[in-house]
Amino acid sequence: MNKLNPNDKNYEKKVAKIESDYKKGVVSSLKELGKGLHALQDIDAHGQIDFGSWLPAQHLSDVNGDNRTQADNRNFDWTNANNNALTESTSLTRYNSTITRTNNYLNRFSLTPRP
Repeated sequence: MNKLNPNDKNYEKKVAKIESDYKKGVVSSLKELGKGLHALQDIDAHGQIDFGSWLPAQHLSDVNGDNRTQADNRNFDWTNANNNALTESTSLTRYNSTITRTNNYLNRFSLTPRP
């Protein structure tokens, strides 16, 4: 890449283009970060409910017939090895696991070298 020459008649336009491209890159990167973070958080939030379905019905409707109250309530935890049944719990296992996964993911992102 050539160095910018402040005496170039298009210098200001080139600087503006570089800054604009940089901002677009930052926005794009943050969107991708968010997509990955959402998928990671869904591991604990939705477990294996309708795993493999193109559009899991349970994700949109209910778990155990109670209109999503259990799936969206941090006071319910998975009760079997398949992570597809929820029971009320005070341990907040799903919630705490999501916090840990989120913090680890963001820490790895913040430690990644940038060009």
